Amino acid sequence: MASSDFEIEMSLYKLEKCGLYESTLQGNQQRILRNEPAKALLIDELLREIKKWAVDSDRPFGNTCPSGIADSSRIYCYNITEYKGTFLAAFWVAMAKGKNSINKLSRSKPIKNVVPTDAKANLTDDDIAGYMAYFIFVPEKNRFAPVQLRHIGTDKNPVSTPKMKAYLNAYINYETGYLMKEDGGSSFSEKPKGTEGRVPNSNLVSRLEWSRETGDPELQVVKDKSRDIYKLTYKFRQPEKIMNHANSKLNYFRQMFADFKLGNDDLDNRKEMEVVIPILNGLDVSEIIELENNFEEFSEGEAFNVGFKIHKDPKEYWLDKTYRKFSDKMSVQTEAKNREFPVLLDLHKKLFDKAGSFLNS
Repeated sequence: MASSDFEIEMSLYKLEKCGLYESTLQGNQQRILRNEPAKALLIDELLREIKKWAVDSDRPFGNTCPSGIADSSRIYCYNITEYKGTFLAAFWVAMAKGKNSINKLSRSKPIKNVVPTDAKANLTDDDIAGYMAYFIFVPEKNRFAPVQLRHIGTDKNPVSTPKMKAYLNAYINYETGYLMKEDGGSSFSEKPKGTEGRVPNSNLVSRLEWSRETGDPELQVVKDKSRDIYKLTYKFRQPEKIMNHANSKLNYFRQMFADFKLGNDDLDNRKEMEVVIPILNGLDVSEIIELENNFEEFSEGEAFNVGFKIHKDPKEYWLDKTYRKFSDKMSVQTEAKNREFPVLLDLHKKLFDKAGSFLNS
């Protein structure tokens, strides 16, 4: 079996809540106690159930996306492997036909032992064009990391963490074996489908919450004092890599530097470019989060970085301190039918061997 060299990059997340929780009704809302453990569907059980439902059942691949997900957020379960108490989940992110560098899978056939094929030609209505997104979970530590994987020298695909969250939420609320339907409504049971003594529990509610593990916890100050930000410093190394869906200012700078380069053939691309922007009335927290999400798509300093200055605070806060990141290169066995894709279990083992201490830190 052939191998290929890949670059990997991961950002660490804390899984704060996952599963079905006992709740009490307070007004019109169901509340759970802050430290109450889940009754069922912790992340390891949830992933095993999804694999049985989506892959082991031999259902058509197009039916491995749960109900209740908008067309713009649809992803499909390709496979989930287990290794030394961890899980590696591979999900297929659907993309519009006609995009470059994408592959395809048949929506009408089961996915087991199927390898994506090139989608540049012969796309039919039965094909789902897209790319693979990977996530590694460490249940014992209640952590996970989106895995950005690319052949050396090629571009990375967008991070699909929000779509993964939408998938898990939709699966719990529409498809799980703990879901029971009665009198036109639905409720959860503390026991999965097929077990004795299975009865509905109308007090069970689903919860899925996670947050990034930060390298510098003081960066929360930037959000808490967003209205006191008076200066942004943008640093760019490869602005051409900023994607079309990025923050509007980043897109503006990308085009500005592209225009600048057109008239400067001797410009050294290794040099960092810097832009300082005064801020009159601070920023919305949503703008900061948008920049964080864009930054997650790149290696530290690869495309851009942003520094925040706050009134009466001598420190400058930088986006590259926002994440706990891991990056490395590795050789991974690839599928004989399409060397763009690694053999999932081999990828899982190599990731664990390379980044186990990072994932468990």
